[in-house]
Amino acid sequence: MTVEQLLSHTSGIPDFLGLPDFDWLKPTNTAQLVALFSEKPLTSRPGTSFEYSNSNFTVLGVILERVTGRSFETHLKTEILIPAGMHDTFLPSSGKLSQVAKAHPNLQRGMAFGTEVSPGPSPDINVGCLGAAGGLVSTAADLLKWNTFLFGGDFLRPETLVDMQTRRLEDYGLGLIAEDYPNGSSLRGHAGGLPGYKSEDYYLPKDQLSLVVLSNVQEVGTEVSQGLLGALIGETVVTATGASTTPALKQAHDLRRV
Repeated sequence: MTVEQLLSHTSGIPDFLGLPDFDWLKPTNTAQLVALFSEKPLTSRPGTSFEYSNSNFTVLGVILERVTGRSFETHLKTEILIPAGMHDTFLPSSGKLSQVAKAHPNLQRGMAFGTEVSPGPSPDINVGCLGAAGGLVSTAADLLKWNTFLFGGDFLRPETLVDMQTRRLEDYGLGLIAEDYPNGSSLRGHAGGLPGYKSEDYYLPKDQLSLVVLSNVQEVGTEVSQGLLGALIGETVVTATGASTTPALKQAHDLRRV
């Protein structure tokens, strides 16, 4: 198994979110999280199948700490957050959602409608255990700074950035979605979510446009981002509800001028 397979989600490591032993409400550290899936059988032979797994990012975070000798949080601050000017982004090192919200009053409670929990206000989940697998708290403005930092060439060498965006299996590169469309448009970025929250951060290289949608209503973020992306790209988009829309090119043109 290689780092490239972890980044491209072809490692075959099962996603801890789908394991019966994982509990959003139970305090868990990174070592305990790794223990949940480290002894589980692989879902496929490494390098043969794309299967998105949050466990890959957990393992990558552990590797980063061992190689650099620094905590993931320290490395993140030093190499990305401070240089990119992302002053409103942080990684909760421990604690439940309610504890994080007390320290940061602008963090609103989410509404969950997914399959992980019962519909209603988001439960007091343990966000401290997620780390490299999606534990960041950020803002739309800061994610725009991240897009500029990454795709503007300030973070990676040019050849590394190209390799990152090169698709392996499915429409996925190294740690990001990499989709290309018949009309010449392309899409780079990622989405993520917790019970009650949804984040979508995309960059359109051809137009040098960013689209960031953050929602504290779990599924609404996806519908909004897909609708906007459809208008920007001018291609058919299937929304989270399964409804298909084909935005007019005039809509795309008008939206680009906003």
